[in-house]
Amino acid sequence: MKKLIYIAVALLVFFVLICLLSCGGSDKNIENINPNGGDVPEISSESDNENEPDGTAKRLYPDLPDMQFDGYEMNFLVRNEKHMIFVSKDIYAEAENGDTINDAVYRRNKIIEDKYNIRISAEAVENPGTFIQKLVNSGDCPYDVMIEATMMSATLSSKNMLVDMKTMPYLDFTKLWWDQTLTKELTIGGKLFCNVSDLIIADKDGTWGCLFNKNILQDYGLEDPYKLVADGKWTIDKFSEMSKSVSVDLNGDGKYYVLDDMFGYATENYNIFIMTVGAGCRLAEKDENDLPVMSANNQRFLTAYEKAVEIDKDISTVNAARITGVVASDPFYGGIIPSFDDGRIMFYIGSMALVPLFRGMEQDFGILPIPKFDEAQEKYYTTMSVYNNGAIYIPTTNENLERTGILIEALSAESRYTLHPAYYDVTLKTKLSRDDESSAMLDILFSNRIIDVGATYNFGGILDLVMSGKEFVSGYEKLEAKANTAIQKLIDELER
Repeated sequence: MKKLIYIAVALLVFFVLICLLSCGGSDKNIENINPNGGDVPEISSESDNENEPDGTAKRLYPDLPDMQFDGYEMNFLVRNEKHMIFVSKDIYAEAENGDTINDAVYRRNKIIEDKYNIRISAEAVENPGTFIQKLVNSGDCPYDVMIEATMMSATLSSKNMLVDMKTMPYLDFTKLWWDQTLTKELTIGGKLFCNVSDLIIADKDGTWGCLFNKNILQDYGLEDPYKLVADGKWTIDKFSEMSKSVSVDLNGDGKYYVLDDMFGYATENYNIFIMTVGAGCRLAEKDENDLPVMSANNQRFLTAYEKAVEIDKDISTVNAARITGVVASDPFYGGIIPSFDDGRIMFYIGSMALVPLFRGMEQDFGILPIPKFDEAQEKYYTTMSVYNNGAIYIPTTNENLERTGILIEALSAESRYTLHPAYYDVTLKTKLSRDDESSAMLDILFSNRIIDVGATYNFGGILDLVMSGKEFVSGYEKLEAKANTAIQKLIDELER
């Protein structure tokens, strides 16, 4: 009898263990709810899937119904040429013309148009986020989707003009074609008012990195920055030391002028914020409820900020804001960009959209991540310009979210195998990069992007304060109450 009892107990324990193993990880939270129903599977990369016989990663396909939309015209609202390097080039292409990006967009669109019996069109305006507000208010908005900078989510979500993308059918944010990290970063209070997928390259173009002139580094006998990155020694102090070692009055007139002399570093006010992000700091973080809390008032942030401001004000630095009105035209296109192209600037921190401008540059240049706070910092971090990046928005006037969900998911999935490699592997890493090291640096840069909710919403004017370069502690004390009031107002709006 005792033997039978032991056997029964053993079997019971066995079945309990089996149940525990099969049910493990089933806890749900706000970040792992599948919009299509059920639990979200663990996120995996292409390398986690079975390979084809030739060794290449097996292509993944979206789980979508086979539907036809009777020639429907899917209309996007995008940015026009007045944004120069940030003009939309990822949504519409009239025909193939030999340009890598254009042709990838055209082929992607043709595949989806034929599959679903639709037409894709795009209208470009100077400020899509501002332009669309009057249309949404009137209830007569002809656009299914808008591509605009992430900062517009603050304005449009507060006015109830945006669809929470987590409520849309068929959008599966666990798939490879959605940026997993940025999906979490852009979610606020469990809601997602814009997001980034392989459908667009505007977010990649708006990502910040550090360009450097190899010839100047060699002429001055400075350390190899690629090795510094690899060794974890590419820090804000090392950047400061190197950039300050280069400032030359080339024409001997006793003055430093961007078109005549040599500088260690070319920048803009936004890069003070970029340096603090690189140091692993944020203007605001999100708490356990996915809601923002101010986080800039700490010693690490203050130290990084002060170092960034010190570099900015050094004689070896040329800031676009300080040469506005000094050069004959735009401070970037008339001053900094030609100076870097001519080999008179060693470091230039800016967006990836700048890289094509230097394709014909005679001197060699490389690409680096943003410097870390110190050697103890585990990763290199960067972010995108909240003003000039790009994300996908769905206006509340969209009357067919099922159709839009299917088409956005289909376009994003197809872009993973057409537009994404055309941009990242062919254009950025092959045609525009000058060496293998830059290719590796780009992998570091793009794998560690964050979006600071404090910068997106600019609570109390915190981003403005950081960009000003003014004394931080007293400035923060003046705006802290206003920032917290803005956060509470946002929370109240999210809870409606």
